[in-house]
Amino acid sequence: MPALKLMAVDDDPAIVELIENLVAPLGCRVLGCTDSAAAAEQIEYEKIHGIFIDVHMPGMDGFELARRVRASTLNGAAPIVLATGGESPEMMRASFAAGANFFLAKPFSLERLQSLFGVLRGWMIKAKIRHVRLPFRVSVNCTTEAGSFRLASLNLSEAGMLLDSCGKLSVGETLGLSFALAPNPKPWSLRGRVVRKESADRVGIQFEEMEPLQQDALQRYLHEHLEE
Repeated sequence: MPALKLMAVDDDPAIVELIENLVAPLGCRVLGCTDSAAAAEQIEYEKIHGIFIDVHMPGMDGFELARRVRASTLNGAAPIVLATGGESPEMMRASFAAGANFFLAKPFSLERLQSLFGVLRGWMIKAKIRHVRLPFRVSVNCTTEAGSFRLASLNLSEAGMLLDSCGKLSVGETLGLSFALAPNPKPWSLRGRVVRKESADRVGIQFEEMEPLQQDALQRYLHEHLEE
């Protein structure tokens, strides 16, 4: 899988360098920034998978930058770590209200940082997988009110799949789907809805009513195949 991208925003260059040295072995590339206003601009045009933000910075503080991240169309779902001196309940509440997923009190130890980024990496992978379309070619058995027929899949994502419909499906139509997800030979059965047409013979299917075990299995499948 291509490297995860973590943005580290802190007006202390030493902290940015520490984070870079820590997360590089975890397969992360750090986009270091010591200017919060510049970071706010960057999140609008560059996809990131997680962001570490110091709260107390000159100009735009970390709370405002976190809110900018959450409002971003491109990076609104990225996990956020807010770091600040002190660990008061008020500071923690303010951090989570601004959109943080994690709170880190300064000064922090190397062990605490390592533990945090071990967890953060999992969140970042999930955030990245959410937007991935993996090439995926299998035979899919489709069932509609008009009957059953087989179509070929073209790609797969956490949210759905692209099918070569040959004009058999229309936007808004619901259907039953059955297909195999290797290495498990037992076919999956779930519901889907046609949400878009990409051409005269290709339709985007959004999965519906997916069980938690199916969601977990699909995330694992996408993650494993992205690493190949």
